Amino acid sequence: MAMTKVKVGDTVLVRKGSDKGATGKVLKISADGQRVLVEGVNIKTRHQKPNVRPGVDAGLYKEPRMMSIANVGLAHPSKKNVTGRVGFSVDKDSKKRVFKANGKEAK
Repeated sequence: MAMTKVKVGDTVLVRKGSDKGATGKVLKISADGQRVLVEGVNIKTRHQKPNVRPGVDAGLYKEPRMMSIANVGLAHPSKKNVTGRVGFSVDKDSKKRVFKANGKEAK
């Protein structure tokens, strides 16, 4: 798995696409680290025919879809609707994610 600077549970801001400006929590990251599932973002409508899958009714239903990790950024905790670039700070026995602009720890 690729090393990503966004982790499950982080609050991210969508920078591109139809949901631009929306914020949400990361629910899942794909195995290759290239796609993320963000809560309440990239909701698509699915048309379901009857008798295709047992236990699923026919009709329209909405489901969240994964989006590219390049389209989201880690939301800055002190500024609203701003993303921050993230780097790593390595101490003797710990490695922390920090915002590059001000050096504060990214939680």
